[in-house]
Amino acid sequence: MAAGKRHLFKYIAAALEFHADCFFRSGLKKADASIPAEVQILFDNCGCIYPGEMVAIMGASGAGKTSLLNVLSRRNTLNEGSVLVNKHPVESKLFNRLTAFVQQEDLFLGSLTVREHLRFQAQLRMDQRISDELKFNHVEQLIKGLRLTKCQNNVIGALGSGLSRGISGGERKRLSFASEILTNPSIRT
Repeated sequence: MAAGKRHLFKYIAAALEFHADCFFRSGLKKADASIPAEVQILFDNCGCIYPGEMVAIMGASGAGKTSLLNVLSRRNTLNEGSVLVNKHPVESKLFNRLTAFVQQEDLFLGSLTVREHLRFQAQLRMDQRISDELKFNHVEQLIKGLRLTKCQNNVIGALGSGLSRGISGGERKRLSFASEILTNPSIRT
C-alpha cells in the first residue's frame, strides 16, 4: 500500500452459518378456521458459507430461494432456528453493516442519473467521517468496475412512468449491486 493511502473500510471476514425453518403469514382474515394463519414454507434448511466462497442457490420457481435469502438476511422474522456470523449471534445493527442484499425488484429514483444515484447512496450509507472526495472517488471506481461508464450520465428511468425508458435491465442490476457494495460488506446476497 502506498504511503499515506488509507483503506476506506475495515473488512471483517465473516462465515455465515444457518439452520432455519421459515413460515409465511398470509395476513388475510380467514372465514374458515381450518385454514392455518401461518404455513411453514421452508423445512430444516442448514448450511455454512465461508469467507471468499461464492454460493449459488438454485431451484424451480416457488421452491423457496427468495424465502431462504430473506431469512438469511433477516428480512423475514417468522422463522425458527439461528443465523450465526463467525459462530456467534449478531445484533441486527452489526449484521446490517456486514451484509448487503440486492432485491429482486430494484428501487431507484428514476429521475436521477446513475452517477447521481450512487453519489446520493454514498452520502447516506458511507461513514460520515469519510470525506466527500474519497466517497466520490469510490463511486467512480464502482462505475468503472461494474461497466456502468457508458450509462453513468443517463437518467435511470422508471418503468411504467412518463420518464424515458432509461438504462437497460442489465445496467439496472449492476446499479443495484453497486448500491449495495458501496460500504464493502462482508456478506453479499
